[in-house]
Amino acid sequence: VGSLPFFLCSAWRAAIGAMEGLPVVRLCLVGFGSANKAFAEVLLERVEELPFEPEVVAVLTGRSGWLVAKEGASIDLSSALRAEKVQNLPGAQAGGLAQEDTIKLMLQLRAEGRLDVLIEAIPTDHSSGEPALSFARAALQVGVSVVTANKAPVAIALKSLLELADRHGCRYLHESACMDGIPVFNMARKCLPHARLSGFEGVLNSTTNVMLDCLERDATLSFEAALKVAQDMGIAEADPSADIDGWDAAVKCVCLAQALGIAPSATLQDVRPVEGIRGLDGAAVQKELPKRFKLLCRGRREEGGAFSLAVTRELVEPSSPLHGVSGSSSCVTFFTDVLGPLTVVQTSPTTRDTGYGIFVDLCEACEGLVSRSKASGSA
Repeated sequence: VGSLPFFLCSAWRAAIGAMEGLPVVRLCLVGFGSANKAFAEVLLERVEELPFEPEVVAVLTGRSGWLVAKEGASIDLSSALRAEKVQNLPGAQAGGLAQEDTIKLMLQLRAEGRLDVLIEAIPTDHSSGEPALSFARAALQVGVSVVTANKAPVAIALKSLLELADRHGCRYLHESACMDGIPVFNMARKCLPHARLSGFEGVLNSTTNVMLDCLERDATLSFEAALKVAQDMGIAEADPSADIDGWDAAVKCVCLAQALGIAPSATLQDVRPVEGIRGLDGAAVQKELPKRFKLLCRGRREEGGAFSLAVTRELVEPSSPLHGVSGSSSCVTFFTDVLGPLTVVQTSPTTRDTGYGIFVDLCEACEGLVSRSKASGSA
């Protein structure tokens, strides 16, 4: 079965699932870039281990085409991964869908009983959370669970999104929004029961960390040359300002503060100061060794419900767990009232980390469907 195309494997499992009582979970993928492709690869690898039958009924993108399976059929993920663009798949439409058309199609699939979980991983504006935020709200309002790799909607509207999901009996999950799927949020929710998180500090931006590494190795290197290295590696964006000026880290700060309960009402305006790494060169960085420049995210719960959030460029002592975080790696230390400092390190992440985080969230989103299916089968 492992060598069969996904749609044949899915059909085979559906027949077996009917006898075993496996519930069918219908998925719509919004975006089919590196994150959702990595998710698709993990799903194909693990499909036979799942307690439910996943069926991908739609793949919707903003530029490279879109495809909706015929009723009773599902999309062959293996073929989708091989295709250069979604529009090259049989039956697909060229171009992209506008935001309102995407929402309309999602609602239609739900009305037809063909959509259970939305998997969203698309480019999103950091300040507004759009269009991911509108997609999430539209899906949750009709009882469709949402799994996202986007941090901006989490930072902007996590409380309202969780309330909306609870009100409509579905889930809003976002493990891949920070540290590429390393179980930061799941660890706090599932592994630290009744612990009070009082704060965090970490290195959470890969672009600046790669650049600082380059500057440490070459005293003659300019800031611009280090940026080009990061861009050539595919880590830095064409417009890197959000990374090098600290705003990507600030969004992650708010995301962590809200999701971990340190500051549930935090907004981007609460992050003060927000510093970046502009102006550093190899000579300035090497002069401070063995101390290392790092762009640090910090959050702290204060007495009386107050809190503080900051993104600062700092010199880190060799004794700090953050000192050894190099290249594209990330690290965050949590402070609680019951444990000593708890540090999670992610070494040289790839898009597979993100894909696995999405996969884990899908499994959790389906737990209720699986439980209800078992309950109805035993009734």
